[in-house]
Amino acid sequence: MAIFHSLDNSSGSKTGSSSAPDSVRAFLTSAEHDPTILQTPEAVRTLAVEIANRLCSLLLLDEKQVAVTTNTADLGLDSLVAVELRACWQLNLGVDVSTLELLSSGTCEALGQRAVNGLVKLRGLYR
Repeated sequence: MAIFHSLDNSSGSKTGSSSAPDSVRAFLTSAEHDPTILQTPEAVRTLAVEIANRLCSLLLLDEKQVAVTTNTADLGLDSLVAVELRACWQLNLGVDVSTLELLSSGTCEALGQRAVNGLVKLRGLYR
């Protein structure tokens, strides 16, 4: 099944690609124009949902059945998937995160908070 998923994605589908979804690009563009957006609860929620969707894509899970409060270890996040998630994270957000931080985060909601904190630091804002 994973082979099929990889082959299916190589045909041009965005499902497992490393490029950011339009919603993430739009959010990051908004944050560039108005960095105070990063200080809202919606910022954490937006990034948590996108991280959960990416994780579901990597693990071949149905996005509709996964909540951002679900434990990432229960979803199947392991070191190999964390390496892939880290690459997507750095490419799309421009924020550094270690695989250990990804593995020990607990939930996608916590990862969303980590992403926001990294973006705030990157933009020179302080919470």
